[in-house]
Amino acid sequence: QSGRSFVQTAGVADDVFAANNAVPQVLRNQAAGNAARDAIAAAHPGSLIEQNFRVTGGLRRVDVLDGVTAIESKVGRTSLTAPVRQELARDIKLLRSGQVDAVQWHFTPSPTTGLGGPTGPLRAKLDKFGIPIVE
Repeated sequence: QSGRSFVQTAGVADDVFAANNAVPQVLRNQAAGNAARDAIAAAHPGSLIEQNFRVTGGLRRVDVLDGVTAIESKVGRTSLTAPVRQELARDIKLLRSGQVDAVQWHFTPSPTTGLGGPTGPLRAKLDKFGIPIVE
């Protein structure tokens, strides 16, 4: 046995659901993030994924680089947390240093919760710095 227990009468959908729940949430979140990033890249032929830029204060890994436009991909409802603030600050540094000409933040609903997009405070910060939001 695989270590997973299934009800004998469970259908295939129940088996799939149980198998999916055996995958840790962090890995499911990572897979959803990678899928969203890859879909954005596919919509921008010739773009590159996970490109690193050096800015004051460290590295900024851009999810998708479409020519001279850096695209940040977020899955699920996204708040203005410390790591998100840091990404935003580094995006502003990328713009000001001329390493990129534009930055966009793309938001995809979570496949788990169905929620997506920036919270009010994050939306306000992105608007303040003129960073387009794609939902």
